[in-house]
Amino acid sequence: MGTLRNYSPQFVSLSFQGINITGFVDGTFVEAERAEDGFTKKVGAGGDVVRVQSMDRSGKVTITLQAASPSNDLLLAIARLDELTGIAGVGALMIKDANTLDTEPLAHAESAWIMKIPKVERGKDAAPCVWVFECSNLDLAPSGAVL
Repeated sequence: MGTLRNYSPQFVSLSFQGINITGFVDGTFVEAERAEDGFTKKVGAGGDVVRVQSMDRSGKVTITLQAASPSNDLLLAIARLDELTGIAGVGALMIKDANTLDTEPLAHAESAWIMKIPKVERGKDAAPCVWVFECSNLDLAPSGAVL
C-alpha cells in the first residue's frame, strides 16, 4: 500500500538578512541551484576518463513575488542601499520547508546579495517581480520526507 504525504506551499519560507519574505506567486516561486556541476569528466585519446572536482560552491537563488508583495519594497530598499554603500546588501539567505521531517534548510547561504533590481514590467495583468540572489557558498539539501 502506498503512503499518503501532504505538501502545502504555505509552509515554505524564505528569509534574507533576517527579513521574512512573503507574497510569492502562484506556481514556482523559489529556485536554488549551484553555479557549476560538482564534477566534470575529461576523456583522453585512449578513452580513459578523469573526474575533475569543482571547488565552486557558489550559486543562485531566484524568487518570484506578486507585484503587490510588500517584500518588493523591502528588497528594493536593500538593493538601493547596497548600490550606495557596496556592503549593506550582503547577508544570510535561508529557505526552509516545514512540510518535511528534516530540520535542515533546503538552501542556505551566509553571504548572499541581490544581483540587480528587477526589470519593470506592466501590462493587462499584474506582472510578477523576479529577484535573483547570488551566493558565495550555497548549501543545498533538497531531500526530506514530506509529512
